[in-house]
Amino acid sequence: MTAMETGVEKVPTYALCYLVNGDATGLTEQEVSEIDSLLREQAVELVCPPSDDEWQPYFSNSPWFGKPCEVIDCDIVYRVTCLFLQYEEIVIDTLPLSLGGGR
Repeated sequence: MTAMETGVEKVPTYALCYLVNGDATGLTEQEVSEIDSLLREQAVELVCPPSDDEWQPYFSNSPWFGKPCEVIDCDIVYRVTCLFLQYEEIVIDTLPLSLGGGR
């Protein structure tokens, strides 16, 4: 089963065109590779920057990726795979017999 979760990340403003529109103009191959790896590893589905009215970039020493730079807080949608049944089976199998384990 797959579910979605959201979070807020400090996204470097220089990467927004790539993250939102797929436009890598101005980015190095290394930056694109770093961003693609991050998106894959964190199972990112969507990066949602704020509206123009709420656009307030600021400097951050700890952006979501890359070196310290100007960032904007963006909503991030992550894909989460749920493994509840598999986890439950593992927990039951490791319980002592007196508590119902070892089925």
